[in-house]
Amino acid sequence: MASFVDPIFHHRKSLESDADASNILSTLTVIELNPTELCNRTCVFCPRADPQVYKNRKRFMSLATAERIAEGLAEINFGYRGQISVSGFGEPLLNDDIVEIIAKLRRHLPGVYIELICNGDFLSVELIRSLLNRGVNTILVNLYDGAHQIADFEERFRGIPPARYILRHHYLGAEDSYGLTLNNRTGLVGIRGPLAKPAERACYVPFYKMMIDWNGNHLLCFNDWGRRASVAGNVNEQSIRELWLSPSMEAYRRELLEERRSLTPCNTCDVIGTLHGKASYDAFKEYYE
Repeated sequence: MASFVDPIFHHRKSLESDADASNILSTLTVIELNPTELCNRTCVFCPRADPQVYKNRKRFMSLATAERIAEGLAEINFGYRGQISVSGFGEPLLNDDIVEIIAKLRRHLPGVYIELICNGDFLSVELIRSLLNRGVNTILVNLYDGAHQIADFEERFRGIPPARYILRHHYLGAEDSYGLTLNNRTGLVGIRGPLAKPAERACYVPFYKMMIDWNGNHLLCFNDWGRRASVAGNVNEQSIRELWLSPSMEAYRRELLEERRSLTPCNTCDVIGTLHGKASYDAFKEYYE
């Protein structure tokens, strides 16, 4: 287990919610969106560090797909009340429609907590206010270059309540895991690589979090950068319920309930996987019995 504790760990814990097997959709507490396959940086702890492993591509989530995601979540019984993380595998602010994507989510989901995670390179004072005014609850800025960035971003956020932004210090270096709870992204990160044999422990991620790609495809989890999981489905064609409770998702969950990481790409993944989502894990365990 990594020795470094991500500075936002307690922030994440404070946002966790309960889940109930009698209302199995209550297990879905976090949606992560991948607005773009484009990023302006290459970090050593990211698959993009090697362009042969992960290429930059001009692929962007459309407003139509964002609308369908928002509508699909609103269709859930009593409405979705969890979190939406706008982050994914690229730099969200490179999607020119990002403010309107946020606005569509907020319009359909007035009670949802929305966070946006970015590297700050394109985060102007004007854009900060547009994002916050159109529906973002909190902007998380990853600082990669050094402590000198703190004063710069505090100036950009001047007048904004502290609860509405978080500066994450990812310039700390390898000795402090770059300010992250590192994992190997299912074996695609060169500084860690794939496991020699599958880990024998549970993972809660597919029990509480849904990952939706730029084109609306449902992915197994936010660590499956290679899209190697045998999970099929798209929000433009299926309901959130159908995707979340699909036979392929059940197959992965049943393996993980037995503390087996035998299926691809879980068999090459070293993520801890149990930091968040235990209530959803326990609810599914009861639901499948």
